[in-house]
Amino acid sequence: MQLLGAILRRRSAEGWEVADGQAAGKRQNQIAEELGISPQAVGQRMRAALVQEEQRVRPVAARLMSVCAGGS
Repeated sequence: MQLLGAILRRRSAEGWEVADGQAAGKRQNQIAEELGISPQAVGQRMRAALVQEEQRVRPVAARLMSVCAGGS
C-alpha cells in the first residue's frame, strides 16, 4: 500500500494527464494528439509517472485489502 501511495503522491500534473488518458483506454498516439505533444513525450511522461508500476501493483494492493477485510 505504501508503494502505491508513493507512486501516486509523487506524480506530477503532466503525469496525471497521461495516466488518466491511459486509464480511459486511450492509446499513446491519442493522448499525444489531445495534449499537443509527441508520442515520445507521452512515453517519457508515463515512465516518469511510473504508470506501468502502478498498473502492476494495483491488483496486489486490491488482493491484500480483500484478504485483510476477510475476503478470500
